Amino acid sequence: DQNGVTVATVVADATVSVMESSSTLRVSWRAPFSDNGFNVSMYLIEYWLADGISEVQEIVLQSQNGNPVQGTFTLRYGEDKTGSLSIDSSAGDVKSALESLLTIRSARVWRSGENPDYKWTVTFVSEYPSVSGLALTLEHTTALIDSIGGVPTLQINLLTPGVLPIGYSTQVVHVDDPLQTHYTYTLTGLTAGQPYRVQLSAANQLGQSRPQTSIPRELAPPVQKPSSPMNVILSVASSQSLEVIFSKPESDGGDTVTLYRIEWDTDPAFGSLESSPADALASDFGSYSFVSPGPQCQPC
Repeated sequence: DQNGVTVATVVADATVSVMESSSTLRVSWRAPFSDNGFNVSMYLIEYWLADGISEVQEIVLQSQNGNPVQGTFTLRYGEDKTGSLSIDSSAGDVKSALESLLTIRSARVWRSGENPDYKWTVTFVSEYPSVSGLALTLEHTTALIDSIGGVPTLQINLLTPGVLPIGYSTQVVHVDDPLQTHYTYTLTGLTAGQPYRVQLSAANQLGQSRPQTSIPRELAPPVQKPSSPMNVILSVASSQSLEVIFSKPESDGGDTVTLYRIEWDTDPAFGSLESSPADALASDFGSYSFVSPGPQCQPC
């Protein structure tokens, strides 16, 4: 598993615009403690707004005469298959077999009943088989018998189809240097004020690891002050007035702009209000605020 997966906001400054800050989150992590002898080739970042529905499939042993069953079975998922499993396999045995496959990262398994009425309930924690058009199936090498020569069967049922989380997205980070230990990736195109959940998996030629949930578990890009108005043009309107034309800010910071404030001053440093010399004219400095006319204000 990865160690120290964190997610953080990106602060607006001289190098990061308000638009970037209010639509991004930064994910940081360290390489796994062990790669099990094969270099990590990539990391999978998953992020979403609200949880989906975990898929549940059920493996049911069926015996027509009620006698104890012997034999083995093999499960297939996509192009991959488990090793041979005893019909008396525990929930832990089936879980380990499934998680050893290249394309199943994490599953929960519960076994109920006694032989010949076993039932294994499999909950996919990290995958959504129905979304991908996949399902557990039985390999043809499955061979079961009972004590009087009957031919028991195993049946796999879909109990709950999986549904992807709302706003689910992924990013892949390829590893160029196998000796690199620290990584950072910036998620972009996010919505300010919306909390996102993030998890990370590492992958090598053996498959993908169990996902590691970030700290904190969820975080939202910050809603903040808008950026400055753009394309500000000052022109003479008359002998006693000036006209100011401008465009709306590049970013509203995640919230609607409600007010614009125009200030003027004969002092280039806009310091007349603080100094207020006795001989300063009222027209030397001042301000004017007006309600934003809305998104169509381009230019204003």
